[in-house]
Amino acid sequence: MDNLTTPYSLERHLQALCAQDGSFDNLLATWSLNKRSCAEGLKTVAQNFPHYSVHDDRHSETILSNMEMLLGEKRIAVLSPTDTWLLLQVAYLHDFGMALLYERVESVWGDEDFQDYLKELRESFNPSLKEASLYLNALHENLGNKDFEKSWPLKVRRYTTQVIAGYFRGKHADLSAAYAEQMKTCWGIDLTHSGLIPGRLIKLIGRISSLHTRDTKEVLELDYRTDGYGADYAHPRFIAEMLRLGDLLDADSG
Repeated sequence: MDNLTTPYSLERHLQALCAQDGSFDNLLATWSLNKRSCAEGLKTVAQNFPHYSVHDDRHSETILSNMEMLLGEKRIAVLSPTDTWLLLQVAYLHDFGMALLYERVESVWGDEDFQDYLKELRESFNPSLKEASLYLNALHENLGNKDFEKSWPLKVRRYTTQVIAGYFRGKHADLSAAYAEQMKTCWGIDLTHSGLIPGRLIKLIGRISSLHTRDTKEVLELDYRTDGYGADYAHPRFIAEMLRLGDLLDADSG
């Protein structure tokens, strides 16, 4: 480490561990593939959240940098292979629930829960969401009126985006957890890579992702230590709190 010219990162640590013990090579291989695949998926977040802060792979990389600065090189150097792999994975997967598929939005729009949400927005304390809800309701009532404003398609686009973002923003952590287990079906991304990674670790990623917006007391419901990859151990509470801190400290995303 003393001879390094660049910081000893989590990714470099995983590479070093795998160089020492080839039994963990699958962790590095799957991380390299998942990183590229998830980065592409995260680029779609801006389509439905254009007015929100950055939540693409730049946000994920900032979270990893924050984790590394918090830990310091000496602590990174003693992390287990599974803990290192999990920190890398959750940084990229915790906000994947904001990458919305059209089919999911379309199916939700007609749900009673979503329609109740639209009605509640008419009394919202958020002026943008309240305006959006009132306009969409007025549009429904005035489409047959020939004097209705000509710019309605542009406003519908803006207001619909605001409503969708407002609804799914509060659910994105749970949706990230659901995606973790359904990634192959929904996105064509096999996080286990045909079983190279145990499914229980993918479920753990989802569980940790779902907790990044919740009360910290729920983190204590996770195991302190659990089986990791192969003969390794993992520490779910530690991973969850590092994700929460790394996310909280992203002050550069706007």
